[in-house]
Amino acid sequence: MITNKISASRGHSVTLLIGIASAIIISASLIIVTIPTPDLNSFYSNWTVNIAILVATLLSCVAMQKSYLNFRLVAKSNARDEGIQYSTVKAKQSFYACLSLTIGLVLWTAAEFTWTYFQLGLGIENPFPSEADVFWLSAYPFIILFIYMVNKTLSKTGVYDRETLIMLSVSAGLTLGYIFNLTFGIADIMATAEDEIAWLISIFYPILDTIALVPALLIVISLRNKVSTSNLHWSLFAVSIIIVTIADIGFGYSELLGTAEEEQWFWDIQYTASYIFMAGALYAYIVVLRKRPIQTEV
Repeated sequence: MITNKISASRGHSVTLLIGIASAIIISASLIIVTIPTPDLNSFYSNWTVNIAILVATLLSCVAMQKSYLNFRLVAKSNARDEGIQYSTVKAKQSFYACLSLTIGLVLWTAAEFTWTYFQLGLGIENPFPSEADVFWLSAYPFIILFIYMVNKTLSKTGVYDRETLIMLSVSAGLTLGYIFNLTFGIADIMATAEDEIAWLISIFYPILDTIALVPALLIVISLRNKVSTSNLHWSLFAVSIIIVTIADIGFGYSELLGTAEEEQWFWDIQYTASYIFMAGALYAYIVVLRKRPIQTEV
C-alpha cells in the first residue's frame, strides 16, 4: 500500500513537470512563430506573460486560503494539546509566507497588465520607464520576504544565520549594480532627466533581483540531493525566481544597450517560463496542503 502511494506521488510529480515543460514549449512557440509579424508578436508576447502570471496569482490566492484554514485548524487542535505547539508555529509561518507571496504576485500582475496597456492600448513600443515599474519594484520586498522564509523552513534546525544571508544578498546586489554603473557610465546615461530615471530603475532591478537570487540559489543547493514529492514545490519556486532574475538582468542590459525592442520576445519567453514554474510550484504546494494539513511546513 505504501509503495503504491509513493509510486502515485512520483507519477503526479512527473505529470506536473511534463505539464510545466509543455506549457513553456507552447507559449514559447506562439511567441517565436509570430516574430516576423511585429504586431501579432507583441500581442502574443504580452498575453502569454499575462495569462501565466494571472494563473500563478490565482493559485497563490488558493494556497493562501488553504494555509490560513490550516493555521486555524492547527490552532484549535493546539488549544486541546500543547504538544503540537511546533506545528502551530509552522502553520502560522506557512500562512504569512503565502500572504507575502500573494501580495508580490498581485503587484507583478498589475505591472504586467499595465505594461500591456501601454504597449497594446497606447501603442508605445517600449514603455520603459512607466507606472508598471512602480508595481514591479514595490513587489520585491514581499517576494524577498517569502524567499527568506522558505530558507528558514528548509534549514536543518529551523534556525539560520539571517544576518549573514542578508548581508551576502545585499552585497551581491550592490556589486552587480556597481558593475552596471561601470559598464555603461553615468555620464552618458544621465544626459537627460528621463535617462536618469531609466538609469536608476535599471540599477534597482539587478540589486533587488540579486537579493532574491542568493537565497533562491541556496534553496536549490540545499535540495540538490533531497528533492522529493513532498518538497518539489520549493525547488520549482527557486527555479522560478532564478529565471525571472536572469530575465530582469538581461532585459536591463538590453534597455541600456538600446536593443530592448528587438529582444523583448526573448525576455518575454523567460518571464512566461518563470511564471509557469511559479504556477506549477503553487499547484504542487496546494496538493501538499490537502494531503497533510497539520504537518505541513511553510
